[in-house]
Amino acid sequence: MIKVAIGKLPLPEPLDSYISSDMVRLGARYSRYLEITASHALRKATLALNHPYPFDQMLIAHAQMEEMTLLTPDPMLK
Repeated sequence: MIKVAIGKLPLPEPLDSYISSDMVRLGARYSRYLEITASHALRKATLALNHPYPFDQMLIAHAQMEEMTLLTPDPMLK
């Protein structure tokens, strides 16, 4: 939502309908909220990353701990 709001992620339709339709299309399961715990923050602190954005670092830590796949076009996160 942040990337859409600041214009870094253009979408072909409004965010709420885009997420709903794309999740169905991909057959993905998702919950309404992803809880970020102290454990996630501690994992983020241990990552050896040179990525400049703390939010993106948190996405990596969260994906690792929850055994989730992180999809991104950002070459620094691959």
